[in-house]
Amino acid sequence: MGMRKILHSILLTINILFAVALLASSVAELVKPSTIILFSLLSYGYLILVIANLCFVLLWLLLRRMEAIVSVVAILVRCSLLSLFFQVGGTSEASYDDDSCQLSVMTFNLHSLMGPDAQSTASENAPALVSLFRQYQPDVVCLQEYYEPQFYSLSDTLKHIGYQYWFRSKRLVMLSRLQLDDTTRIDKYGKLMATVTINDKKITLIGVHLDSYQLDQDDLNNVEHPNSNKMLPTIKKFSETIRQHETEWHQCLLPVIESIKTPLILMGDHNDTPSSYLYGQITQYLSDTYCECGQGFGTTYHGPFPAFRIDYIFHSPHLQTLSYQRIITNISDHYPILSKYTIN
Repeated sequence: MGMRKILHSILLTINILFAVALLASSVAELVKPSTIILFSLLSYGYLILVIANLCFVLLWLLLRRMEAIVSVVAILVRCSLLSLFFQVGGTSEASYDDDSCQLSVMTFNLHSLMGPDAQSTASENAPALVSLFRQYQPDVVCLQEYYEPQFYSLSDTLKHIGYQYWFRSKRLVMLSRLQLDDTTRIDKYGKLMATVTINDKKITLIGVHLDSYQLDQDDLNNVEHPNSNKMLPTIKKFSETIRQHETEWHQCLLPVIESIKTPLILMGDHNDTPSSYLYGQITQYLSDTYCECGQGFGTTYHGPFPAFRIDYIFHSPHLQTLSYQRIITNISDHYPILSKYTIN
């Protein structure tokens, strides 16, 4: 066998491995992490694997080889997932005329107001958060990783500009311009539930902050500069968190969602990607607002880590989505997202 044939065989083998990895990364929604964790781990690389397979397609086309079909098929089989990461033709402005029937909600992981690089202080960023509230005026907000700044009276200032109703747990706070009724802590850490009433119609709001990966600087370095000798502890953290999300869904959130008969909005930091098992489970019951009205890339996390869409606003069929907006700011390592709805 000549050197040219050997190189061709090696290249085709690598191509097949990337094609198989792409297909495996796209079925995580169908396989419980507690059963097989590999699919869920691969799902974090879905976009990277799509790009890698596109490169193989271009390479084979340049070489005028039919082997391009390997990656073309792999991409086409699960290309529908691309719309979960990038949207065209959405709207960030509500066009519904009757403001009295609208409800606007925002979710924002504040990262303790330390900015994307954790170099800022809460007192420095707190005024920017207040300005953001003044500009966009959401009716209800779910804030994760909220801590009161030491030298700025943030809660008093927010109450002064209209957010009179607060409901807290260990990881998050729900605050509102409308009265919060039926307040319930689904668990003691990061899941709150309350209702608001608009035009005599009750809407249930669930705010969540699902289990975090607890990554330290070594883990971040491992992800940014992969080293097979050091990756095992980081992979273990990802695996444990993914399995915990499965538990949180089945034991905490699913029973509540199935019991609710009113219009429902689920929002917060889910710490999982749109190609995950968790996302697949949620969207069997609720619609993803970004997929209805989002524009461009949906990335909501922009810290020292590969960018992901991990913050969501989901809703039940009782609600009509009017708009979706991702707000660019350096207050946190997350971007806030804002949506507006009306009751069908």
